Amino acid sequence: MKKGIDVSEHQGNINFPLVKSSGIEFAMIRAGYGWTTEDKKFEQNVNGFTNAGIPVGAYWFIYATNVEEAIKNADKCIEVLSKFKGKFTYPIGCDYEYDSDSYSEKQGVKQNKASRTAIIEAFCDRLEEAGYYVSVYLNKDYIANKVNYNELTQFDLWLAQWGTDKPYKDCGMWQYTDQLRISGFNAIDADIAYKDYEQIITGAGLNHTTKAAEKPAPKPVKFQTYFVRKGDTLTAIANRFGTTVQQIAADNNIKNVNLIYVAQPLKIRC
Repeated sequence: MKKGIDVSEHQGNINFPLVKSSGIEFAMIRAGYGWTTEDKKFEQNVNGFTNAGIPVGAYWFIYATNVEEAIKNADKCIEVLSKFKGKFTYPIGCDYEYDSDSYSEKQGVKQNKASRTAIIEAFCDRLEEAGYYVSVYLNKDYIANKVNYNELTQFDLWLAQWGTDKPYKDCGMWQYTDQLRISGFNAIDADIAYKDYEQIITGAGLNHTTKAAEKPAPKPVKFQTYFVRKGDTLTAIANRFGTTVQQIAADNNIKNVNLIYVAQPLKIRC
């Protein structure tokens, strides 16, 4: 479990070392919104947090009236993220909120459960196709009343639920307050990550990180058999075969290296 925050241009210029010293272990950074707009502080925030040693993810605020516009949101998000390939070791969040619905209504479109679900799914599918680990940011009301959540469970959940001791639903990440106080900030959103996202994402090479190289399988050990001769010592045998007394003793379960006998078979590594 790790403690994090989520930020956007609304936080202004962030004192990144101060955030680090306060115990924050990751940051979710708004990359932008709609299909045209990058967050004004995105580049500064990505560089600032990562230079301070704080792992980052990102999120995109959805303004879309239909699936086609959701895909345009996704394509713009991918374009913005592409400048920082390999830097995101936390998820890329699809952020759908009340303001997303307000935007649609201003365009003359009233969303329902099915249409919201389709918009979110289209955005997330596009991000996954581009190689990103996606999470869906939703609050309890949206999960219960405004989307068909059972159609979105293939994606990680970033749950927004404030004023409670624990999340009401299993989630990968929980935004538990918008009132965290850190020196130098006004109140800020705070999150808990329950999954080891860095291991999951980098281990699978997602978010355009480099997959951790798998350790090669150890080469099988080959042995030859040597029969002890009169006058032999383990030291002499080890020198003869270019190995060590300790290695011969370990391979042959010899407890006392000074006790060997004539005709004793010894396994010697080739």
